[in-house]
Amino acid sequence: GRAEVYHLVRLALEQASGGGWVEAPAAVGDAACWHLYWSWGKPQVVRANLLTCQRFNHFRHARELTRKDLLKTNLARYQCLGGRMARAFGVLPPTFVLPKEYLAFAEAFGRAAFRGDAEPSGTGAAYGLVGAGTGMGVAGSSATLAARAAMMLGPAGRSSDRGAAGGDRSSTPSAANENIWILKPVGLSRGRGISLVREITDVTYGSACVLQKYVGNSMLLDGYKFDLRVYVLVTSFSPLEAFVYEEGFARVSSVPYSREAASTYDKAMHLTNSSLQKHAHDKGAAVAAAAREGEGGGTKVSLGYLWRRLAASGVDSARCWRRVKEVLVKSLVCVDDVIPNQPNCFELFGYDVLLDDTGKAHLIEVNSSPSLGVDSDLDTRVKLSLVRDIAKVVDPLAFSPAELVRTVTSRRAATAKAASRPQHHSAGLGMAAPSGAVQSGPERDALNRDLGRVFGEHEPRRYGVAPQDSGGFSMICPGSDAYRKVLRLKLAHLARGGRGSGRQPEPEQAAPPAFRAREAPNRPPRPGPVPAATSVRVAASASDRHLDRRRTGPRLR
Repeated sequence: GRAEVYHLVRLALEQASGGGWVEAPAAVGDAACWHLYWSWGKPQVVRANLLTCQRFNHFRHARELTRKDLLKTNLARYQCLGGRMARAFGVLPPTFVLPKEYLAFAEAFGRAAFRGDAEPSGTGAAYGLVGAGTGMGVAGSSATLAARAAMMLGPAGRSSDRGAAGGDRSSTPSAANENIWILKPVGLSRGRGISLVREITDVTYGSACVLQKYVGNSMLLDGYKFDLRVYVLVTSFSPLEAFVYEEGFARVSSVPYSREAASTYDKAMHLTNSSLQKHAHDKGAAVAAAAREGEGGGTKVSLGYLWRRLAASGVDSARCWRRVKEVLVKSLVCVDDVIPNQPNCFELFGYDVLLDDTGKAHLIEVNSSPSLGVDSDLDTRVKLSLVRDIAKVVDPLAFSPAELVRTVTSRRAATAKAASRPQHHSAGLGMAAPSGAVQSGPERDALNRDLGRVFGEHEPRRYGVAPQDSGGFSMICPGSDAYRKVLRLKLAHLARGGRGSGRQPEPEQAAPPAFRAREAPNRPPRPGPVPAATSVRVAASASDRHLDRRRTGPRLR
């Protein structure tokens, strides 16, 4: 199981709200006596049986955001609209999903190789690449192009040793001309199966993988490559509500960066994933060692430390952070119409973002269930605070299980008694009044009294209203400048006569035939066993139900 997740979440919630959380027994299962359900995986919770005040930490169909191929597809839906939409949603480096986009990848690979060889204009016409949009060129098909590219690429992966003007090329060519790609298996995470590709012969046609163009001009920190691990908490899709955590990590490579061809396949230099860096031959982690205590550990430093270092070197770190948040917002907007509303759910996502030397932010991938493992004091400080602040934002509505059972039992008995009586028809309509409808002032007052006994005097937080205490989180959807900017762009496109880009989830995602992104019912998944070691069920103590806690979650109906 994921023992590190269990221990961290339990410790964080024990520290939150003055110890107002206790772990519910595993035997409660789907019973209505827990408030917050945290699991590493996706146990088969019967969502249709949940109360609106119970919160579960996974969305159905979140794979639309976290699977590398589906994320690329969803972003492409907006890019294919052209114009400003294409430029705005081009947040991924050039990416191809194999095997269905193998020919397009081969063409892009060959085009990059020839452009770096002797094609100063970038048109590719001299090499039969004018048919790039169709997969055919003057010289033939993309497969032919791939073969030609493979023959011309040397062991170092360059087309030749001659530059664009015909002179000698430097031994450290411009990163813009480097033809290096990163191969990632579609369904794996934590760096498993990832490799660097410099020759097209390294790619197998039938592989189910994603190929992403290597960003060669990445921003460096003390001569080391780094990327960002940014935490995003989504509390609602359709409508979209999301928060970004202001603290996080800069994951630094353990080998100084070099553009020499001999270093192309050195993963410890080019790939900053923490799971890969733990096995690097050089664990000196010079950058992290130079940070102050609590700001560095292993091969990671805190975001706060990174922004200070960049600002000291003349980089506009505030502008870089704004660009990162714009990337986060665009990625969420592009899946908001394919992930249905699920009022019981929230989820923490781990974004991997790369900054290039111009300060532009590139989205690398989005991870579900980001690692909560603790390997250093920095991990402990950031991740404990992260989970505590998630509890503050999600803040499930406290209720009394005993009062809930009493109220439901009483109202069921009253409903059964009313159903046994002759039905009264509405005058002139000949229609029976709904058995569960609240039709009169006294009945409505009685319902409100029952709800008051169950929930106290508290109300859930409205959508789009910032929590009274959000800890280290700040709202990015809605309300932020980045979100308003994207929304204006979408509205402008619709005003020009553009059509929506909604897409149904793929068939294997078990969507009902009449699925509509914003109207899909919360159909329960098939029940299955829930491993006790991989989940934490947390319930509020009896003494906590009367506390003046901020309410969050969907409005009760």
